[in-house]
Amino acid sequence: MKPYKGTAALCLLVLLFLACSAAAVCDLSRQSSAVTLTAHTVFGDPAAAKGLSVRSRAQYRNHLFWEMAHCMEVNADEDFTLMESVKPVFLWNHDDMRNFWDTEAFYKTNAFQKTAQSFAPLPQNAYGECELEFHNQAEDGIDLSEAEDKTGVLFQTLLDANTMEDFFKTETGRMFYDAATDPAGGLRAAYNRLYLDLLIEGGTEVSEEIFLCDYYDTYPITLHNGRIWSGSETEAERRCRAAVQSYFQIPVLKEDRVRIDLEVNGSRAIHVGIATNVGFDSFYLTPYAAETPQTLYFTFDTHTTAGKIVDTSKIGNGAGYGIYRVRCDDDETNSHGIDASTIEQIYSLPVETYIRGLYLNAAETRLLLLSATEEDSEAVTLSVIDIENGTCIQTFSIPCGRVFPQVQIYEDYTVLFGDTCLALLTEEDGMYTLEFTAEVPCDQSKRGMGNLFTRYNTVTALCTTPAGGKKLAVAGNRSADGRNALMPGYWTSIYEAGECVYYGEVHSSLDIGWTPVQNSDAEANIIAGGRYPLRLAWEQNAG
Repeated sequence: MKPYKGTAALCLLVLLFLACSAAAVCDLSRQSSAVTLTAHTVFGDPAAAKGLSVRSRAQYRNHLFWEMAHCMEVNADEDFTLMESVKPVFLWNHDDMRNFWDTEAFYKTNAFQKTAQSFAPLPQNAYGECELEFHNQAEDGIDLSEAEDKTGVLFQTLLDANTMEDFFKTETGRMFYDAATDPAGGLRAAYNRLYLDLLIEGGTEVSEEIFLCDYYDTYPITLHNGRIWSGSETEAERRCRAAVQSYFQIPVLKEDRVRIDLEVNGSRAIHVGIATNVGFDSFYLTPYAAETPQTLYFTFDTHTTAGKIVDTSKIGNGAGYGIYRVRCDDDETNSHGIDASTIEQIYSLPVETYIRGLYLNAAETRLLLLSATEEDSEAVTLSVIDIENGTCIQTFSIPCGRVFPQVQIYEDYTVLFGDTCLALLTEEDGMYTLEFTAEVPCDQSKRGMGNLFTRYNTVTALCTTPAGGKKLAVAGNRSADGRNALMPGYWTSIYEAGECVYYGEVHSSLDIGWTPVQNSDAEANIIAGGRYPLRLAWEQNAG
């Protein structure tokens, strides 16, 4: 009978736990079913937000999900409070609901399903994942799995030889010596030479600065777009690297150096480290890219760390510096989805150009190039390039600072967010109009609005006023102390005719007691939900 009683007691405890858990969840659900939103005007006239609707999302530990939508109230004299009777959706198994807000199931259970499609679209992905880098920095080290076998053979051959002279008479020793002293072997030859020094002189570690020009005539460049990655270099990848290297012939700077640190442990396994920019002028490849499913467009900055310009005259058999195009696919015969044999220049650039960004429009018919003629220029040039014929059809000077943390591409407009400013361009039939640039007022910058532009959950909505002008709404979730976690509350700002006419903050009752989660054991908080917790919509005749 005792086992039976023990089992019954255990079942009773489990049932009691489940009942308490359910009661706690129901209590939390009841307490939070009515959400209070309090709006506070920080700057400007709230009447500018008339006709703007905001949808916001929040979640608690991926079990409780809130979605709220309301129109901005107009009250120029005081703050206003809006009560939302919102019962959260409760899900027990959150592992299956990681992308719940992006599924049709959510909208079928949500009170705002009828209005969900009326909100402004989210920005499209106008960027490209591109790695254009020096092969010696990326892959031209010793393959450790291969090196250990090679080292084992070398070490055993060395042990079998009475002297180093005898060792170099062996086939293994002779091959190793030839590889270590052949500059055509690139940095691998340098690694082998340093290891050879350890074999001869003894010791466990060695460090040396070398001139790259002693081992390379041109920089060993490789290219991939991150779609396909294998643990070791395949034959297709070797062909791709050779084709890229053949196309991008950039002579190595005479003063460019790297430091190699090599360590051998007791089992003769090799550990290699390489340090670049060791106090002398160096060249780094900083790529900028945009892509479609079939094509990668990319360019790079030609300036060295000392501000000099590398020699690009031999690129593409004389094509020179510019924007390049290469075909992409997921065919395993190509390296990382790149068919390097299709690389071509589609647009020529002056070698002194400082690149700030490269993007595609929504229709994938135009490239948007942000560039400057001086490194510290506070203005950039936006060049609109027709992809089909490779010609620049428009240019705009945009005085929005030298850095653009975020560029958002929509079907008929583009927003460039600077550190403390923004620019709005509208597009029609592939042609752009610069509607306005606007600075963020200082009091907003101090409240962190400029920093919030760098967050990729910032959303916008554009409308045309009765007078024919453009009004842009921008919103993002608030944060505490600059932390990455975002609160359910949010800020909104309205831009019109080249100035910010309104900036306000909306505090949610779900923010109460909100503190950033410091570690995985800390109490989880109600936070903004989804990649884009906010969506905006203008009424048809807003403004």
